[in-house]
Amino acid sequence: MTLYGGPGAFNVDHEFYRNVFEKDYLVVYFDQRGSGKSDKWKDKTMLTTDQFVKDLDRVVDHIKSKYPNKKININDLF
Repeated sequence: MTLYGGPGAFNVDHEFYRNVFEKDYLVVYFDQRGSGKSDKWKDKTMLTTDQFVKDLDRVVDHIKSKYPNKKININDLF
């Protein structure tokens, strides 16, 4: 899973991951709230560290439920 940016950060060109890692791995691109291709949040109170961690936990839990016997590697691009 690639985890990048933060509120207001730009979207990353995923070409490197497509050409190198996607051949052998399932790659999940996760846009945090208020960044990348996610919707722009009108309610800025939702842009908290606690909420970001909860969001990431939900994504990881979802991946674990789909692929229970696989390891998950979270890669922070920045």
